[in-house]
Amino acid sequence: MSIGLDHLEAFITAAQEGTQREAAEALGCTQPTVSKRIIALEAWLGKFLLTLDAPKELTESGKEFLPVAEQIVTLLKQARSQPSSASPPPRTSARDIQV
Repeated sequence: MSIGLDHLEAFITAAQEGTQREAAEALGCTQPTVSKRIIALEAWLGKFLLTLDAPKELTESGKEFLPVAEQIVTLLKQARSQPSSASPPPRTSARDIQV
């Protein structure tokens, strides 16, 4: 399983908005999509980030991870927006690799 920017953004937005429904509206997707992304992120981390009760609140792990997630998203967005002075590395395929 791989985790992407969309998983982190779903968690951050749910934490900021207060509910997964409001996070879905803010992200332009459905509530089940936000829920699935957060569940996948929790599974990948091996920690619950939100309580299971309604209304959902950040767990202690969620409170600890929120600033980390925000920093990761910020760094990824900065990296993507910075112009590169170097050309991208050439693409290789499996047939180009010799052992």
